[in-house]
Amino acid sequence: MLLLQILTEILLPLFVLMGLGYLMERIFKLDVQTLSRINFYIFSPAIGFALAYDSTLTYDQIVGIGIYEAIHLVVLFILAFVVFSVGPMRKSRPVLTLGTLFYNAANYGIPSMFLAFGERAVATISIIWTVQVLFFFTFGLLFFAGATRDTLKQTLLQIARYPVLYA
Repeated sequence: MLLLQILTEILLPLFVLMGLGYLMERIFKLDVQTLSRINFYIFSPAIGFALAYDSTLTYDQIVGIGIYEAIHLVVLFILAFVVFSVGPMRKSRPVLTLGTLFYNAANYGIPSMFLAFGERAVATISIIWTVQVLFFFTFGLLFFAGATRDTLKQTLLQIARYPVLYA
């Protein structure tokens, strides 16, 4: 019975939304680059700010979740860096490492947590997402820039342009 409830109340709505997105793309030939920019520069910062502002978590809970996620990311980084330093994976190590660290906590995590566990879980996943954003758009870009040979100045200027950090 619980499995049926999970399928109908949590997974089905997510797949319906994905299906609608697919249909819209097929019918209207959406400009994905423009939609991605709108999402990245407008919706992501707004959602991040709203989730943090509306959070019912205490300061201690926010700090605890943030520290846990930071430790989680550091441990994943070390493991991924070591594993992807072996053999043929070494050439793609930055991409594989960053792909391991930064799972999609926002696009899939927030709706899934809300549907499965309610509003309090959304506050938790929003803290996880916030820590991931901070790590990705600072450390992650610096790490990737080292692999692409961009200068530190170029990378820091690029990082400063991301509005999600300010939100």
